Amino acid sequence: LPHFYETNKYFQINPIGKIKGEKMNKKETGTYYLDQVEIGKRLKDLREQNHMKQSDLSKEWNCKRESISKYETGDRCITMDRLVDYVNTFGVPADYILFGNSLS
Repeated sequence: LPHFYETNKYFQINPIGKIKGEKMNKKETGTYYLDQVEIGKRLKDLREQNHMKQSDLSKEWNCKRESISKYETGDRCITMDRLVDYVNTFGVPADYILFGNSLS
């Protein structure tokens, strides 16, 4: 799996094994960036479509509600563990959350 680093409102991915996605832009350095704000919007949409509150997720995942809020606003980059929680809870592929790829 790639390594994630936080740089402003973007994930910087160390390109171990070429990662591709519709919403991902390749920079001159060969580093890929993911927009945390867009990821947060998708996380919030998933939660709301499933009629859940941030507090519901925080109880289920044993974390602070504020953490969920920061993921949804893009103020905190999502960890791999939390990404797996979203994938398992909402039954969507990780590439949808990270890149906005189609769910179909």
